[in-house]
Amino acid sequence: MRKSLVFIFIALPLFLLPAGCKEKRINLGNGISFDKEENISYGNDAAQIMDLYIPHDQPSEKRDVFMIIHGGGWRSGNKSQLTFFTLSMMQRFPDHIFANINYRLASQTQFGIPNQMDDIKSAAAFLKKKLNYTPQLILLGNSAGGHLSMLYAYHFDSLRSVKSVINIVGPADLTDPGFKTYADY
Repeated sequence: MRKSLVFIFIALPLFLLPAGCKEKRINLGNGISFDKEENISYGNDAAQIMDLYIPHDQPSEKRDVFMIIHGGGWRSGNKSQLTFFTLSMMQRFPDHIFANINYRLASQTQFGIPNQMDDIKSAAAFLKKKLNYTPQLILLGNSAGGHLSMLYAYHFDSLRSVKSVINIVGPADLTDPGFKTYADY
């Protein structure tokens, strides 16, 4: 009997997990819920996808957008690394929209810049079209994503749509002598 109960408590969540992933709404408690769309294409490349979370109450209200940009040394990483972080931010800022994006990764045959800057610009243009207004952006990135957030805001945001930048442990000065020995750089 005990083995049956253990099996049920282990198997039931595993069975319900895929069903939960198909939900179009995320309820975070305390009356906070978001409508979600996963793996939305915002460009022509397969890497240009995002997960979008819009507050369920009054979805047409104009809101600022947190654009979450993952790290990974410009050559690796994925938006899924920041999914739980995004959910925690949604609890703290329930009146904002959240876009957790992937971008084209740098490789031996493909430069990161300007492609990654173009990806942030394309994601912003996609959001403008989808939301039917030009949202103010809060770029939030960790590691390489923090660097990309700062670089976009300070050098590539010609429309001045970036309201603020949050750089979590991202490099700010790539001319620092420490980067001469950094393999990814």
